[in-house]
Amino acid sequence: MNEAQRKLLKQLEASFYKGQVIFEEGDNSRELYILLNGEVEIKKGGTTIAIVKEPDSYLGEMSTLLGTPRTATMVAASDCLLIRVPESKVTDFFAHSPSLGIKLAKTIAVRLQEMNDKYQKLFEDGGGKPEEVQPIFDKLVQDAHHRAFLKFYRQKVGSATSVKEIVSLLEIPISDLNSIFMNFGMAGLVQLEGKSVKLNPAPTKALAQMIDQHKF
Repeated sequence: MNEAQRKLLKQLEASFYKGQVIFEEGDNSRELYILLNGEVEIKKGGTTIAIVKEPDSYLGEMSTLLGTPRTATMVAASDCLLIRVPESKVTDFFAHSPSLGIKLAKTIAVRLQEMNDKYQKLFEDGGGKPEEVQPIFDKLVQDAHHRAFLKFYRQKVGSATSVKEIVSLLEIPISDLNSIFMNFGMAGLVQLEGKSVKLNPAPTKALAQMIDQHKF
């Protein structure tokens, strides 16, 4: 790491005291965090789902890259020091520190693979317990655009549509469709084939029931 990189990182350091909320589930903050020392607690729906203590761990990267609301709350489990990169500086940050950009790409790849493996197991079982399927469903209703697409999906399931039709009927910005297609695709509900968007039946009974019972 050269002097310019060290200076940049120093400027982006942020300290948090034990118990301090760094970001909350559902908020629209977009900062990217890298843990330097200490521990952070990840909570979903008030329940602790992870304690992160490994230095150089990336945190909150999906909201930064996809522009989506936070999917969990992050709290300092001890006094800790993090690098906090504002959304507006992410591109410059990785331009100055390409090795960190490579590590982020690997981090995302690993997390997506873990998610794929988890979803695949549920799909192979054909059912899945409600508590296992709930995190998948939560991603489908995380904001107004996701909910609008879910309502559209429920009406059109089993058919095919197009990106143009979705944007026209639902007035969803194309920039937001990337996140929607990723989450619905990971859940096995959407399949992109060229310009066609296939709306597939839910692959698990529990997920199908949650979709059918959701009230808009």
